[in-house]
Amino acid sequence: MKKSLKIVCLALCCILLLTGTVLGAQLTDIKGHWAEPQITKWVDKGLIYGNSDGTFRPNNPITRAEFSALANRAFGFTASDPVTFSDVKANAWYAKDVAIAKAAGYITGYGDGTFKPMAYITRQEAAAMISRILELDAEANVEAASHFADYNTFP
Repeated sequence: MKKSLKIVCLALCCILLLTGTVLGAQLTDIKGHWAEPQITKWVDKGLIYGNSDGTFRPNNPITRAEFSALANRAFGFTASDPVTFSDVKANAWYAKDVAIAKAAGYITGYGDGTFKPMAYITRQEAAAMISRILELDAEANVEAASHFADYNTFP
């Protein structure tokens, strides 16, 4: 499988699999879920966490803040920049991860000065972030996108 296709697949898996940022010891709602092995592996590696009520909610979409937290952990980013997004308050659980993602250069805000941390991330946003992380040439990866049945609908 080509590197760019693997990256797009990783982004899609992240969107489908991840939610929650609070530590949870036993995840009560992943037993028998098709993603249980991957969720368990990522929890064991400290890349993702469950919710304080012991759930993971594997079918919930992932937010932009959650995706940033996962990407920072997965790629080992730790340096941070000051956050200037008007909707990212210093005491929010995701503020540090947004600052790290900004320093890593893979996030951008919206024209109105917001980041929309609690908005569900689209697969296009996830693919763009991963593309920036891996410094991929978007034009060179158009062919990889054609492997998806709905690639003609990609913005």
